[in-house]
Amino acid sequence: DDKLYLGFGLGFQDISYQSITETEEKPVDSPSQDLAGFTLTERLQSEGLGVNAKFGIIYKLDNIRFGASIRTPTVFSMTDNFTSDIVSRYQNPTETIEAQSDAGFFEYRIRTPWHFMGSVAGVIGKKAILSAQYERINFSGGELRNSTSSADTDFSGVNNFISQSYSASDIFRVGGEYRITKSFSARGGFAYFANPITVNEQQTDENLNRQEISFGLGYRVAAWYVDMSYSRATFNELYDYTDLNRATLENTQSVFGLTVGIRM
Repeated sequence: DDKLYLGFGLGFQDISYQSITETEEKPVDSPSQDLAGFTLTERLQSEGLGVNAKFGIIYKLDNIRFGASIRTPTVFSMTDNFTSDIVSRYQNPTETIEAQSDAGFFEYRIRTPWHFMGSVAGVIGKKAILSAQYERINFSGGELRNSTSSADTDFSGVNNFISQSYSASDIFRVGGEYRITKSFSARGGFAYFANPITVNEQQTDENLNRQEISFGLGYRVAAWYVDMSYSRATFNELYDYTDLNRATLENTQSVFGLTVGIRM
């Protein structure tokens, strides 16, 4: 039997983001002046295409399977197109004046961090499966880069902020499934996500890591199946409600799921 498996793949991702910001202002307590108000509209369209590569290896030893993978950074080529226009309204006499900026664009690149993963899984007595997985993503490695048209742009300030504000995130997952009968099975799992936002940890003594637990039941017979699941996540996050005051929010998220399917 084959014991060693090697894999390689290319991934392509696209980004499309659109923003329209409208700001309206009117004079207060000055009814005699000519300006009645103005509206400023700013439009932004961001688009990009990214590519990455993934290498993986799986080794089978009896009833145990070991796996590891590396995903390279995704490099996006981005283009921002932006315009703005302003509409001014006057009184005495009533008049409206519109003005629009020239269309502008800016090209740059984004590089995401490396992604490493290792896993192990085993079958116990043909009825149970246990698995564990570890992931590491160093978010401080993300950065902005120049493109051909933006060769003179200095991204050092932004990249220094990223490297100082973020760190590596370690993710641990463990889980298992047990077949109670031929058609009925139960499963459970636990996941731990280390907080990668270093700047937040420097501002509080609270634990900002995220933990999740999950349970599930499945019933499969002939051509149909029913699956029920429950997951619960707990985590804290910082919230600035004024410039000088900060609160810690304690979050709990619960998700119930029910799936009914038929195999054709």
